Amino acid sequence: MSEFLSDFVVGIDVSSEFSVVAMLEQRLKQKPIYFVESTGIFHLPLFFFLKSNDLKGFDLNPLCVHSTKNFNLRKVKNDAKDAEAIARLAKFQNVNVASSRTPDSCPADVVA
Repeated sequence: MSEFLSDFVVGIDVSSEFSVVAMLEQRLKQKPIYFVESTGIFHLPLFFFLKSNDLKGFDLNPLCVHSTKNFNLRKVKNDAKDAEAIARLAKFQNVNVASSRTPDSCPADVVA
């Protein structure tokens, strides 16, 4: 069982040009916990923003996220479905998560 089952979970599909957000439920009295698939360097600015605003964010292993997408019989690839898959994986599955790095541990061109 997931440790985030009772939390307000947000999945974010991050790409080089834009990101898509999926929320499974709305709880206004609780801060959301954000989950993204680790995608090279594209998710790092988002994590620095979350951390600077005192919000929790975690990386999910791309192999774990990819394995959950194979449950559907049809091969549907779109950013909204990917963001929802990330949120469902974090909320309902027991997966290993990692906190993202701090801005100090990244090259200057990544943080800018």
